[in-house]
Amino acid sequence: MKTRQDIYNETPIETYNGKEYKVRRSYHRRTNQLKMESYYGLSNKNLLGALIVNEFYPSGVLKRYAELYKNGNLKHVIDYSENGSIIADLLFESNGQPIKKNPTMIEIN
Repeated sequence: MKTRQDIYNETPIETYNGKEYKVRRSYHRRTNQLKMESYYGLSNKNLLGALIVNEFYPSGVLKRYAELYKNGNLKHVIDYSENGSIIADLLFESNGQPIKKNPTMIEIN
């Protein structure tokens, strides 16, 4: 059985805005549709950002990610509708409350 470290080591490195991240993608088992992308730091391995497809993850997941952000891990979430359009582009304040923004490309900073 694979450990978390094995999975992390197998995760490809991708560059976004000149910075490198480990990017892990989750897909729906039957339809093979993208469910989520998770962006991890190279040095500290913390979750730095996530793209969530909302037909697979209801709004409660955003609360869970807000909770992660309170712990200093999550910076940014983008929520997608079923047809792929962005319906919410969320940054979290330090108190964990989401701030709705205009849809933009993901910015992990």
